Amino acid sequence: MYIQPIAGKAVRLAMILLFVLALAGCGDDATDMDPHMEEHEHGEHEHEGEHEHEGEEHAEGFPGRLMVMDAENHQVNVFDLESEQVVETFAIGQTTATGGFAGAFLRRTSNGRYGFVVQYTWPYAVPYPDENRVVVIDSGLTTESHGDHADPVWGTPRQMPYVLGHGGGEIGLYNPVHVVSDHGLTAIFYDGSRQPDDDSQTVNAVAVAYKYSDFDSETIPEPIFELDVGTFIHGVAVAFHDDLFIVSTGMPSEELGGLDYSPTPRGVATYRADAEDAVEDIVQDFGDTCPGLHGEAVSGDYVAFGCTEGPANNGDPGYLGPEITERSGVLMLTYDEASDSFEAASVAYPDDGTNHTSGSLAGGMGPSE
Repeated sequence: MYIQPIAGKAVRLAMILLFVLALAGCGDDATDMDPHMEEHEHGEHEHEGEHEHEGEEHAEGFPGRLMVMDAENHQVNVFDLESEQVVETFAIGQTTATGGFAGAFLRRTSNGRYGFVVQYTWPYAVPYPDENRVVVIDSGLTTESHGDHADPVWGTPRQMPYVLGHGGGEIGLYNPVHVVSDHGLTAIFYDGSRQPDDDSQTVNAVAVAYKYSDFDSETIPEPIFELDVGTFIHGVAVAFHDDLFIVSTGMPSEELGGLDYSPTPRGVATYRADAEDAVEDIVQDFGDTCPGLHGEAVSGDYVAFGCTEGPANNGDPGYLGPEITERSGVLMLTYDEASDSFEAASVAYPDDGTNHTSGSLAGGMGPSE
């Protein structure tokens, strides 16, 4: 198993999503477009596990399908890799925010069946209720079990008849910026929106999680977990199993510059499915262990988070704290099944003579990795 920091330049014209994964027995590999694509670099988030999870029955020799988003024409094309033909095209709608940047990126469930077209607005201080949404696409790929093996079933791709969103009904004020799928579950972290001139209009971020099986619905699926994190934050959530969730917490204090310095978290905490308060209902608190948290990778029993604070932050005009002399490293959580909890460790960045830190991670497992 490895966790490797990676980075790449953002490309807006087209994004590709591979619907193959566990259905083909080949792990979790999705093109990842960072929501801050005009300001930051982005990377891929990969997962390749040794065991199957809900809805992840393997079928050998299954080439799968590709979902390609054509951002210029505001549509998604689904390609069949066996026939090399487009089998379905979906209009995804155009985000038309005025005074702000609007973008989109792709994700998928780790069993390869569902893809997500995630649309958001930027800057977060300017909320656009009709433009922060997650469109769900069913690839049409399922399997039929035959005891010692599973055969692929090629159905027709379709756009699900609902749209995921939060903060105002079906589509809300909150920005869906990190979507993480693993262990048969999908977690969506919705950033809130900051109104610096009117605190009463600032909305808190929310973490929401769903079961893969619940996406096969004619109405909006009910989340199995939903938590108001108590503050505006640009964060992330991971659904580890249906009663254990990891949510980023904490923001820079006023002594460090607060939101004027960074909207990113400084650690994570774990919660149960019935959690209602982001402070009172913490199970394990790993706060202030990953300053500048941005980027995650899940691989089996391991979850890692990229931490981006280091000496380079001393030059940030918003940073007001003491001189930073060391890079923050990678926060690694290791799951212990007996206690149903995590052990935390900080993995130092290589001493390569640079000040580089990681805001994106890739995880993998298996001989090919």
